[in-house]
Amino acid sequence: MAGKGKGKFVEYDEFIQYLKVSSLPPVIVLFGSDQYLKKKILHTVEEKLGGEKKVDKEIFYAPESRADQVLNSLQTYSMFSPNKMVLVYQFQVWKEEQKNELLDAYKGAGGRAVLVLIGEDPPSDYQERKRYRGWFESIASQVPVVNLWEIDSEKTKILIKEIVRDWGKRISEPAIDLLVELLGSKPELIYLELEKISLYLGEGKVITPELVSELVMGSRLQNIFELTEALGKRDIEQSLKLYRKMQEEKQVKEMLLGIIKRHFRILIELQAVLGSNQLVGKVLDRYRVPVFFHRQYQLQAERFSKKELIRAFKEFYLIERRIKSSGIEQEAIMENLLLRLIKI
Repeated sequence: MAGKGKGKFVEYDEFIQYLKVSSLPPVIVLFGSDQYLKKKILHTVEEKLGGEKKVDKEIFYAPESRADQVLNSLQTYSMFSPNKMVLVYQFQVWKEEQKNELLDAYKGAGGRAVLVLIGEDPPSDYQERKRYRGWFESIASQVPVVNLWEIDSEKTKILIKEIVRDWGKRISEPAIDLLVELLGSKPELIYLELEKISLYLGEGKVITPELVSELVMGSRLQNIFELTEALGKRDIEQSLKLYRKMQEEKQVKEMLLGIIKRHFRILIELQAVLGSNQLVGKVLDRYRVPVFFHRQYQLQAERFSKKELIRAFKEFYLIERRIKSSGIEQEAIMENLLLRLIKI
């Protein structure tokens, strides 16, 4: 199985389905750094290769290895295991000649060993990153190159249900929607947050949006309030200080823009119903905001004008496009966003 034409990667779920009905290709390339998807793929490949029997595994790290060493391993079998799985991590650090040497030597093999090449974090330099991706695109029509970056939101929702079902629990549709809104389509991050929720739930069976709001947002929401206040006071020093503090918290970095954008969306909706405590309560309940944050939300909605909030929200969409299309580092783009918000 290879991609559908030059440059076409195979999506994670498509490859899992392919493995269920087809034989293993001699070479599999994993492109991306999502640890959850990587672990899932490797587990599925090992099960397919070994069946009920043990699989002999050998791991290489490209910075410390040569192509001939990997090839030698592929041709050497253990007397205790009929099948072998050879993994090469950090494959991206090899020069193109080394990558091509290994690929050309083994991609047509029909032995009992499967070679898995894992290309992980791309270079930080934008041009180098484009060149790095270009090589993977060039081989995608010859061998399966499985995309382990983000997956789309609908596939993310299916994945959430699968993870929760494996733990013997259920999750409501509103809770799924809230998870995707907060975390985006990042399987590794979603898995870690779901694991935390599941442990908290204990013997309980159903994951609700209230649980997601409380455990995923947690103290982060208070930090968002403080950041918004600093922006409103045009205090750039405090704004950057709070933003960097939030970046240091475990797992926050990937979800930070989503949380800030959601916060301002709530403020915009509250603006339309200020003066009616009943309608204010309905808006906050719909967004599953914990009760102890209701008063703070109302005060912030009163503090900013509708024009300011709408202009801020437009900035978020501009920043999202820049993050996806620009070669500039995400941290620099986010700090530039804070500077622009202060000027609103």
